[in-house]
Amino acid sequence: MNLAKALVKGSLFRTSHTLITMIVSFIMMPVLIEGLGDHWYGIWAIVGGFIGVYYTFDLGVTSAVSRYISRYLGKDQSDNVNAVINTSIVIFSVLGAGIFILSLVISIFSDNFVDSVDDSRLISTLIIITGLSVALEFPFNSFAGIAEAKARYDLIALSRIIILLTSSAFTYYFVISGYGVLSVAIISFCSARLSNLVYLLIALKQFPKIKFGSRYIKRSTFKELFSFSLWSFAVELTGNLPYRTNPIIIGYFLSASSVTVYVVGQRLVEYSTKFLYQATNMMTPVFSRYHATGDYEGIREKTVLVTRINAFLGCLAISGLIIFSMPFIDRWVGHGYGEAVNVVFVRVFGTIGIFVFSQVNSVLYAMNRHSIIAKVTLIEGMSLVVLSIILVQYYGIVGIALASTIPGLLFRGIVLPALCTKMIELPYLRLVKEVLPVMVFTVVFATLYDYVLYNYFTVRTFGEILSHSIIYAVIFLLSVAFLFLKDYEWTLLEGVAPVIKKVRNRRNV
Repeated sequence: MNLAKALVKGSLFRTSHTLITMIVSFIMMPVLIEGLGDHWYGIWAIVGGFIGVYYTFDLGVTSAVSRYISRYLGKDQSDNVNAVINTSIVIFSVLGAGIFILSLVISIFSDNFVDSVDDSRLISTLIIITGLSVALEFPFNSFAGIAEAKARYDLIALSRIIILLTSSAFTYYFVISGYGVLSVAIISFCSARLSNLVYLLIALKQFPKIKFGSRYIKRSTFKELFSFSLWSFAVELTGNLPYRTNPIIIGYFLSASSVTVYVVGQRLVEYSTKFLYQATNMMTPVFSRYHATGDYEGIREKTVLVTRINAFLGCLAISGLIIFSMPFIDRWVGHGYGEAVNVVFVRVFGTIGIFVFSQVNSVLYAMNRHSIIAKVTLIEGMSLVVLSIILVQYYGIVGIALASTIPGLLFRGIVLPALCTKMIELPYLRLVKEVLPVMVFTVVFATLYDYVLYNYFTVRTFGEILSHSIIYAVIFLLSVAFLFLKDYEWTLLEGVAPVIKKVRNRRNV
């Protein structure tokens, strides 16, 4: 298989995996909530928060392993590849042991989330099972980058799709049969082991020259991996860890049932942003090429262009979620989750607001200045945790949503873009002016559409929600296109879809 075909095939499988994951999650969430109940689903979400904490112990080493394995495979340096694999196995084994010990410590404090002794024991068991699962998974990260370097994304995605569907089917059966949350944890543990085994087999198939032995464990490779992983770890830790602790904070100060309500709203926002990032989060190689040739005008031009595209898509997502989230949540998980709608209203502004200016991250990575991202998100993360602990006691889960939104908008919607645009000599206010008109238009348009929709139509069933959502998206995007697209943006669109040029020519006749 040539490289072009492999990349296209891999892209299709990766996109399919993302879509299938979202569909399965969409189907399984109400099943789990109904089968486990609000309390135990909330407990499982809290355990998921601890899993997020465990994964930060990666320390950015997986990114470093993937980078260096890809580099050495490209140079056909098998000994160096084996040095990275064997050395990282030692690193990940130590980190995995640390994770398991941490899970044992955390399990001691499980009584902070429930009153019953029996429930406390079950939570301790869940925490230990998931901690052991992550600990066992870590050494397999040593093979990261092998399949990717061979452009066999399709094999990884296909294996994950099969395992996802299989584990979801088992989970569905055991939950509706009344086996409870422990069965979910055991199935998750077993599917993770199967996934690890398949990942190893793919690596062995793509790189048969893998060798294991102490002679491949090198001090120089330790230094090499950690020199790259430091800032990657800092970005991961400060950018994601605070958000992963939200269920833990809610469970500690409120209740496990409150966690369920929060997760319903947060998950809906996450589904939307996943699609958005899939659409535009691929500019780092482009910016890297411009930076390598010193073409800062190209960086400025593409930063403005993609930020405008992000604004168009982001405004559609924000307004769409605000208009349709209430009937959707009622139909999806049932009545009684009204506060989840408030979470959506608050979180969507923070999440999509960050997305609009997210291309500055790609620029900074391309310029090898991702340390700036780490420093800014460190302050953001600290602010988020402090605000969460304060606001949750006054405003409940909406307080958590506010605490997650305000620092994000401030630091990644204003501070980080301002620092980045200064580096590439692009006035920050120009970037704001490029997106402000469409934001104002969205407020007016969405308000009018919402009024007409709920006064003259019914929006209750999934079919009605879907049809009205499609109509809204089409009208919104067409309006934005004809009102705000510039000539060179039309030219780009016409190059991608020639039919647009024909339509415009007929319109101009």
